[in-house]
Amino acid sequence: MTKEYDKVLEADVFTSNEVQASRMVRHDNIYEIVDSYIVDDTYNASKMYGISMFSSTVDIAAHGLVANGALTPGQTNSFSYYITNNSSKNFSNVQYQIIINNQVLGTITIGSTLLANTQYRITFNLNGLSAGTYNMTVNVDPNNNIPEDTNKANNITSATFIVQAGLPDLTVSITSPTSSILPGVQAGSASQLFRFRIDNIGVGASPANVYAEVQADGSPIYSFYIDQGLASNSGGDGQFSLLFATYKPTEIKIIIDPSNRIPESNKSNNSHARTYTPDFCLHKWQPNTKLTGEIGVQVVDTALFDVMGGSMDISAYADNIGAWNDITDNLEVVRASLTSSTTLMSGYNVLIQGGISPGNKTITNGETIIFGTNPYARIVLYTDVLENQNLAYNTRVLVHELGHAFNLGHPNEFGPSCNYRSMMYQSGHALHSYEVTLHDQYGLYMLHDNAVKSSSAELSISSKVALASEPTEYQIRTSSEVEVYSLDDLEHLAEYVVKGKILDAGENIHTRYSQYTKTGFEISEVYKGDLEAGEIIYIGEDYFKETNAVDGTETTFYFNGYTESIVGEEYVFFLVKKPSFDVYGLAYSTLSRHNLGSGSDLRVSSRIAIDSHTGCDGEGASFTKENYSEIKEKVSLKYQ
Repeated sequence: MTKEYDKVLEADVFTSNEVQASRMVRHDNIYEIVDSYIVDDTYNASKMYGISMFSSTVDIAAHGLVANGALTPGQTNSFSYYITNNSSKNFSNVQYQIIINNQVLGTITIGSTLLANTQYRITFNLNGLSAGTYNMTVNVDPNNNIPEDTNKANNITSATFIVQAGLPDLTVSITSPTSSILPGVQAGSASQLFRFRIDNIGVGASPANVYAEVQADGSPIYSFYIDQGLASNSGGDGQFSLLFATYKPTEIKIIIDPSNRIPESNKSNNSHARTYTPDFCLHKWQPNTKLTGEIGVQVVDTALFDVMGGSMDISAYADNIGAWNDITDNLEVVRASLTSSTTLMSGYNVLIQGGISPGNKTITNGETIIFGTNPYARIVLYTDVLENQNLAYNTRVLVHELGHAFNLGHPNEFGPSCNYRSMMYQSGHALHSYEVTLHDQYGLYMLHDNAVKSSSAELSISSKVALASEPTEYQIRTSSEVEVYSLDDLEHLAEYVVKGKILDAGENIHTRYSQYTKTGFEISEVYKGDLEAGEIIYIGEDYFKETNAVDGTETTFYFNGYTESIVGEEYVFFLVKKPSFDVYGLAYSTLSRHNLGSGSDLRVSSRIAIDSHTGCDGEGASFTKENYSEIKEKVSLKYQ
């Protein structure tokens, strides 16, 4: 056996007189004697504390061998025991021997006199112990230099010690962006690069494939693995890209090992968060006269009129007068009524009516005026002009005028011009939008005390409330794909694990940011999440179809080897929430769906090697066919 602790201890370097002269102190009947020795050529001191006792026989006894604190491999570790001189004589140069796992480590001479009838506590230090179990014995007077001591049985004290491997201590910090202000996002904006640093400041190495998560305001938006284990005092840098599509300050947090799967010496430093605020230009209007709180909208029947190809009827108003809801707690349309009166009813503070465009004004579509210290707003839509426009144009004018009623001005009128698209630009402006944009949401949010609204209200004149706003779900573009190595990883990523049957062939969905197929799914069993058996949900699947506008041909696009789900077949899905859409998303692309029948889930492209880590079909799929097959087999066994 290799002696990892050879030459740990050597003989003392001070004589008894030297120690007594320089280090011995008496406090009443308590003595402190320092015994010095070499530990791997490093000076260390051990201490003895004396307590007076009385005896007429000679008996040198040892007991109480303990470790002084936790034992760490490769470090200096402290031990102590008690020695008692049960006699009326003083003894000098008393020796004790340290034995580990039946191997004599060394013999030490106590460089001070043991006074009669006195008990001492001896401390010694050991270096070079590796992780493992050690049976340790201290034998006082091993060479029988005190022959008067006839009871040698109590000269020995023993104990077993376990030296545990040192634990890692993983820390993380977001290193970039360093500024808390980020450019506002609109269609066509580039992703924002985030950089971070992960270090292991512990004494032990961390294992490979430690799971980590990125969150936005507490919701997971991205996950990754630390591929390699980190040795003590080592670390590395990483990055991810995020389309910061939000109008409000948002906390971005990175958490290492969020489920506490690996032991560490300190779990309190496994996360780091920074709050970032998007930087849009403001378009405030009449800041001293502002509608706040619960808003009632009274629609006069003169505001109902026919337009090109449609009608500004009750449905058109119900779908659009809530367009500014869910942005701030301090303003929300909660009620609406259709009347024939232009007198505001109690509980209403916005009046919408039809009118005729005045010939001497430059305003062409309508106008909004806010009155009084207890403000109310009157919106007049010029029906003689608007009836010559289509329905989309008219509903945009309605939402635009409501924005004025809620104190938003034209971005190019009250302050520097702005390059962000906006509902609040005049019709015909190059940057006018038919939707309430993040820029518009930012303006209302900043105007109304930055309070985020999380719930929506339905209007009394219709059950429909269609909010025209850009998705605020975070769009992730990663510098390196997330890796899923096992079913355990997949189950950890998923918020829902369900089994059931496909109900339909799916609806083709195209949005500004994504394309997918919306498929109906009837749940038969729920293994994770708050869904229920018998419930019908819709799943966004990783393929879509596109029709050529010229020749009418249809092409199907597949992501990451995904295939169409088979109607009537039984599947297990691993899903996550999609807050801004009415579907549940796949937790990890193709690995998230498993056919329990005879159908195949995986589509392998002939132009990509099956075992390639670049994908199974198309770029970006970070799994292999073998990886997929292993997980599918385990899913079939566990969820059959």
